Amino acid sequence: MIGDEQITAAQKSIQRKRFMALGVSTHYKSFASFFAVEIVLCGRDIVESRKWVLERSAISNTMWAMAHFSIYVSCEIVENQPIELDQETAHHLLRVLRIGQRDRINVFDGAGTVAPCTVEHNRKSAIAIPGKPKKVDAPRIKLHLLQGITKGQAMDSIVRMATELGVWEIHPIACTFAAGGLRADKSPPRVLRWNAIAIGACRQSHNPFVPSIGAPTQLENAVLNPNSLRLAAGLGGGAISWVEFLRLHGRCLSEIAADIYLAVGPEGDFSDDEWQFLRRNGFIEISLGPRVLTSETAAVALMGAVQLAIQT
Repeated sequence: MIGDEQITAAQKSIQRKRFMALGVSTHYKSFASFFAVEIVLCGRDIVESRKWVLERSAISNTMWAMAHFSIYVSCEIVENQPIELDQETAHHLLRVLRIGQRDRINVFDGAGTVAPCTVEHNRKSAIAIPGKPKKVDAPRIKLHLLQGITKGQAMDSIVRMATELGVWEIHPIACTFAAGGLRADKSPPRVLRWNAIAIGACRQSHNPFVPSIGAPTQLENAVLNPNSLRLAAGLGGGAISWVEFLRLHGRCLSEIAADIYLAVGPEGDFSDDEWQFLRRNGFIEISLGPRVLTSETAAVALMGAVQLAIQT
């Protein structure tokens, strides 16, 4: 087998030009594949060669989809019961991934049920035929993010990354200094958008549980489960470092069997009244280092640190 190290820069350039002449994208990671394809193409005319490469490109896309792509369905997943896919999902499968007839991918319902399925289509619409579904156990320790609403697309990023990190619930908090505010006429569309982002993040990360995302609310209206661990990202002098927290309370992260609440303020942080509410309700102020972090960076740092501590 020819190794990458045996192919010179000049040979790589030749392969790129040859593929460009064939009208095929040069997205292969291994240039050994280029060289192997070049050998196979010898003696073929341009039309035959282009057809040969495109056929194998479609095979490559199908293999990628089978191994990595999942689709969300809002209905119950029952073995051998066809599921009609929405237009956007069907378009992505057929036009972007080039899924063929009877190709296999995965479906999930966002509540822990996943199943392999085959796809049948008529080039415009598609249905998924599930195999035997499997129920994934919910995490023993559930993370709840109380996130001060941020401006722009930062909140979208937080929802996406929180989903990828396995957060169970996201509570958007309309803080005193929150840029997003709490307007009733805008809340429903924003929540719908965040739900769509969470579903996309579940597809990407293979998280079978779509987090519950509540409507924006005031901090004092947030419902906290009893007997839970509560942490808040803070900059104040009373905050303890994450290392010190683990030294003092590390055992509870691996032994707690309920819930962990994580509170992260917006760009302007929590107000004094909000901090008093958090402290009265048992939140431990955690310092994430000597630097001033943006709200989305602080959220990801705290969620990641907690998840790592739980797993270890």
